[in-house]
Amino acid sequence: MEDGAGEMVAFYEAWVGREERIVADLTDALPARRRDVLAPLVGAAVDHVSEYYERKARLADRDVVAALDPRWLNPLERTFLWSWGWKPALVFRFADGAVVGSSHAQQQRRALEHMRAATAEAEREVDREVAAVQESLAGPRRTVRDIVGTLAPDQAGAFLAAMMRFHLSVHRAGRNWGSGNGGRRGL
Repeated sequence: MEDGAGEMVAFYEAWVGREERIVADLTDALPARRRDVLAPLVGAAVDHVSEYYERKARLADRDVVAALDPRWLNPLERTFLWSWGWKPALVFRFADGAVVGSSHAQQQRRALEHMRAATAEAEREVDREVAAVQESLAGPRRTVRDIVGTLAPDQAGAFLAAMMRFHLSVHRAGRNWGSGNGGRRGL
């Protein structure tokens, strides 16, 4: 593994550990629905997601091949990327569940639909211009920030916790699966 990819392995392991703590903090804070408690946690979660894509973008600046072939992911995580990719529109599945029962649900749904349409158009553009690697890396980060900006803190916390729980579940399942296959990373 080259230096950049090797650095990414160490970064990713630490990043997943921080993600576990963020999800636990959000999960603990959500029942109280206190804006003063949730707002900083939501900010930390958004910054956490951004940190991954910023690090991956820096890697792409140095080594595009390493950034597009993420050897730091376990086999199941890589399979998800290969089979359906991580496109910004995926996060809307988590956002839809966060707005249920809100007094502002109708307005938020309209805003989310507008973002969904804009995101779909941006994805089509990225698909047409595959060479724009930096844009594809920035897309999920921007989409997450836009969705969080539309939601109330308790909804944003629920959205981010669901999104991160999904990632952590895939990560854990892949780690367990990978260790059952000689611990091989990659497909």
